[in-house]
Amino acid sequence: MAYVAIETRYIPASNTRGSRVKATAMEAKPKDYEVPGYQRPPLRFRSRQRESVSRAWDSDIEPFRNHLRAAQELLPELTSDGGVFTLIPGSTDRGYVFTVLRTTDGQNPPQPFN
Repeated sequence: MAYVAIETRYIPASNTRGSRVKATAMEAKPKDYEVPGYQRPPLRFRSRQRESVSRAWDSDIEPFRNHLRAAQELLPELTSDGGVFTLIPGSTDRGYVFTVLRTTDGQNPPQPFN
């Protein structure tokens, strides 16, 4: 599967669990890339269970960094080939979406949000 983005969202505290942030992998279906001249539709989730992680909310750091850390925690589970990847952030009404960018030339691109 071609994972192309990681969506993160804040989950408020409940009676049994503290506040947390959840990162979920989003992917494009392979056929989206195979039709010449066809613009790829918006990203879609898999129909079966999605890859995801939840981590406790750290109130000592800014909210964006909580979302970034959750996305970084999920990234190794999606990329098992040892390539060099970076996350490009964007915000949504639900949280953040991090586009997974693979560097093919072996150079590690700058990551200003580490």
